[in-house]
Amino acid sequence: MYQYPIKIEIQENWYRADTKLVGQKEFLIMDPDGYLLRFVQTLGERENEGDPAVGD
Repeated sequence: MYQYPIKIEIQENWYRADTKLVGQKEFLIMDPDGYLLRFVQTLGERENEGDPAVGD
């Protein structure tokens, strides 16, 4: 079995898209050639309530 280093642990992020927020759970690994691969699970949308911490 291959062991690829995890570069960014699983995190939940919300990104602005017009007046809504789009959520994703994501993490990054590095393959043997040095490419970063991002795996994403979509969490859906919610209203943007002016939260300054979007993307945290």
